[in-house]
Amino acid sequence: MTPDALTISSMGPYAFMQAFLSGFFVFAAAASFAIWSRSRERSLLILAIASCIWSVQSVSVLAVALATTIEAGQQALAMRTSFGSLAVAAIVWTFADITAVRARAFVWFVTIVMVGVAVATAAGISLVGEVTRIELVSLPWGEVFSAQTRTNPSWVAPPVYLVVLSVLVFIFVCAFRYMARDRVGGVLLLVAAFGLGAAVVSGVLIDLLRVRLPYPGMFGVGAGVIVIALQFARANRQRDEELAAR
Repeated sequence: MTPDALTISSMGPYAFMQAFLSGFFVFAAAASFAIWSRSRERSLLILAIASCIWSVQSVSVLAVALATTIEAGQQALAMRTSFGSLAVAAIVWTFADITAVRARAFVWFVTIVMVGVAVATAAGISLVGEVTRIELVSLPWGEVFSAQTRTNPSWVAPPVYLVVLSVLVFIFVCAFRYMARDRVGGVLLLVAAFGLGAAVVSGVLIDLLRVRLPYPGMFGVGAGVIVIALQFARANRQRDEELAAR
């Protein structure tokens, strides 16, 4: 039996957590910007900008899950695609700066590709297919979400996702290289990489392989931000101790 469309308006655990994550990213952005305004550490400014993008992405992911019409589903999907691509660029900038990995050409290549995807989507080009049907599906605990049926993705989508997957490889390389000079910090960044990688993998499964699940990726990003914040705190404490010892 198909669930009543009105039941989707009730906020279950998934919807609540996505709304919570949006607020969490706003807080992370405000805190990072406040600290940056005093320290002028570029990594904090990058994290602040990235957190703003991730906050909007959380809203767009929730909008996809709650859409009950084809028009609303298409608009939410376009928003999710645009900010999802910008989120990928934010991830690569964050890791490259925190770990001081010299990969300027790769970072700018990814940035140009992802901004291009965002601009193309905003211009009305659907890279992951057009929504043709909305079906309300119940999750195991009873919460209802919108499962979309779409046309085939654009031929551009697989190459774009190859770039996204290369970012996943890049952030793991950054974490392992950082581990060589700071084992604990490297492990923390490796955990963050797994969290951020979950967002990438879930996008591939849903957009290209048509897995009928709500986008779970922002949970991993939220976990990644917490771990990155812990690494910032460790690095600042170590720097203060070194200055005090001089």
